[in-house]
Amino acid sequence: MMKAGSYALWLMPERKLSHRLRDLILHLSRRYSTPLFPPHVTLLGRLEGEESEMQSKALTLASCLDPMTLQLSAVDGWNEFFRSLFVRVDCSQSLLEAHRKALEVFGIRDEPPFVPHLSLIYSNLPSSIKREIIGEIGSKLQLRFMANQLHLFSTSGDPSWWQPVCAYPFGMPTA
Repeated sequence: MMKAGSYALWLMPERKLSHRLRDLILHLSRRYSTPLFPPHVTLLGRLEGEESEMQSKALTLASCLDPMTLQLSAVDGWNEFFRSLFVRVDCSQSLLEAHRKALEVFGIRDEPPFVPHLSLIYSNLPSSIKREIIGEIGSKLQLRFMANQLHLFSTSGDPSWWQPVCAYPFGMPTA
């Protein structure tokens, strides 16, 4: 029997924008001694189960999704480790529908409100430092990218241990 783990479904920027955002995340990580992680927008997190089951459900979900444009906007910070400093993602109808389908495919009923975002820092930094960072990078990152794949990541343990499991193109028929 395979060991169960923790997983998340991510939408990730294409290569050029991913490198640009990764450089920013890397710079902030080094400067503030925070975990390093790939740039992503979490479609659904905190999934528990066996990897094969997660892969099967991710493939099912990806097969019924259409490519969508994700628009980054305001930089914000909350007093939460995984949403310490982030860029909000506009709640388009296609993104909200993708989240709804993810909940359905993964059988999740009690999910906190969906706040689409792209994290820049995982930490418990004081608000004053977050304001300083926002002052340096700007209060808006008016960037957009086309999401056309669903990425399944293993998110067990520390963020530095997180690993990609697979990626499925949207609209790919299941076998």
